[in-house]
Amino acid sequence: MTRKSTYIFIVVAAGLMALGLFFKKDQEPTFAESVKEAMAVVESSDPQSEEEIALSTKPLDKTQVTDIPSHGDNTAAEARRLRLPEAKASPQRISPTSRRLAQSSMLSETAWKVWEGMTAYPMSAGPRQDAMAEVSGFYLVPQEGLRVDERNYSNAQPMVVFNERKSLAGVVTGSIEITLREGVEIEPLLRAFDLKVVSQLPEMRVYFVTSAQQPYDLFSLKDRLGSEPGISDVRLEILSRQYEKF
Repeated sequence: MTRKSTYIFIVVAAGLMALGLFFKKDQEPTFAESVKEAMAVVESSDPQSEEEIALSTKPLDKTQVTDIPSHGDNTAAEARRLRLPEAKASPQRISPTSRRLAQSSMLSETAWKVWEGMTAYPMSAGPRQDAMAEVSGFYLVPQEGLRVDERNYSNAQPMVVFNERKSLAGVVTGSIEITLREGVEIEPLLRAFDLKVVSQLPEMRVYFVTSAQQPYDLFSLKDRLGSEPGISDVRLEILSRQYEKF
């Protein structure tokens, strides 16, 4: 082969090799090449520290999940999931034993019974460390041996009562709710029974009254007011809303 022919052969061979490399570049890598490349990437990555692993595997805070059915014709089987914080522990439940509950002639027509050994103090006088419960602005405080007498009653030491059917405590404040008949004035009644007004709704002819003298016979006062012709309705005030026990 002449030198000129040799040069031509080398140029052609080089062109074919370049062309082959060009087409090989656009081809997908083989499986073996892909595995080799992936291993190289893994080996070159920095491993996670123990702290990072711990953070990535730390469990989420516990939450209570509540299913609430949504409204609609086709959504009876569907539920709306709400993430709610865990319920707090229920407060300690206190209630009197049956031997601590006593009948009262003043309360004979009601479901209330006297809770012996328990008294009430207004929350407005300040907090009490010995309180076991609170109801309508009063602290309920145990006082062993106490039995409030409705015939020698003092508003400064209210009677605590309990409704077993409703598991509800109440406070007898000493106030009596009276409703006057049409045309009857309150002033003559205040003088006749030696009363004072605690609060009133004159447009409805409703007055909350109590004795101007302390102590007094609460049972007798309620009974006498109930017999007064100018009074259409008489009720003993018992506060029992927002009964919270702790």
